[in-house]
Amino acid sequence: MQDLLAWHPLAEEGSGGILRVYAVDESAWPRCYAEASPGRGYYYHPSRHSAGQPIVAGWSYQLVAELGFERDSWIAPVDARRVPPEQDANDVAAEQVKALVCRLCGRDSGGGESHLFVFDAGYDPVRLQKGLEG
Repeated sequence: MQDLLAWHPLAEEGSGGILRVYAVDESAWPRCYAEASPGRGYYYHPSRHSAGQPIVAGWSYQLVAELGFERDSWIAPVDARRVPPEQDANDVAAEQVKALVCRLCGRDSGGGESHLFVFDAGYDPVRLQKGLEG
């Protein structure tokens, strides 16, 4: 499924190659009352609060989506992973980016595609750079 999503870009291919832009973001799925749910952790949530703090019990998911250049709200999700409490979102993001680039390079026939990844402000640029070295 991930290969299929990566093979159908939002951007139209031009004569000089295309620039594909991907956004990476982590979101919490609140499961405050599911105390027996495995892998539940405590995560920041902008609109839900617990005891006056913007923290919820739940699951964390990280999404990578291609952004288009059209003036609309559509995106093309290409990868989603659950981030367990014992893993770091920066490390998972680096893994997702590497995996996506490998899938994209497998379909690119030397057409000169460029790939740009943008991250939410909550990511650590130094950890991401170290995770993406090589």
